Amino acid sequence: MSEIILIENLSKYFGKGSTQVKALDDVTLSISEGMIYGLLGPNGAGKTTLIKVLLGIVFPTKGTAKIFNQDVSNYEVRKKIGYLPENHKFPNYLTGEEVIVYFSKLSGFEINKNSPKISEVLKMVNMEKWRKTK
Repeated sequence: MSEIILIENLSKYFGKGSTQVKALDDVTLSISEGMIYGLLGPNGAGKTTLIKVLLGIVFPTKGTAKIFNQDVSNYEVRKKIGYLPENHKFPNYLTGEEVIVYFSKLSGFEINKNSPKISEVLKMVNMEKWRKTK
């Protein structure tokens, strides 16, 4: 089996000097194709930080991480990953249609406000009346 996720000596520190916090400290992990894993641990153990490093949301202080044999810094690898954060929020300055454009672009799709796809998606989730509402 091939390695889908390969993490070697990964560390992530937040802050500087005496206020520095180690969110991840020398993590090494490999996950093979077809396997299912869960990240378990108490609050502050680094679970969310590890996922954010894998998604390129935060950058490691040291070490390496690869998904599908590509470094996580490679934007293209993110097109193959779905992520739903625990506490997702929409930017409150965007209208319904702008939220769809925003998240489409984050997912690597080029779309504009005139796209018929926006109406289709708004209808699918029963939110047509919020198209122009922030």
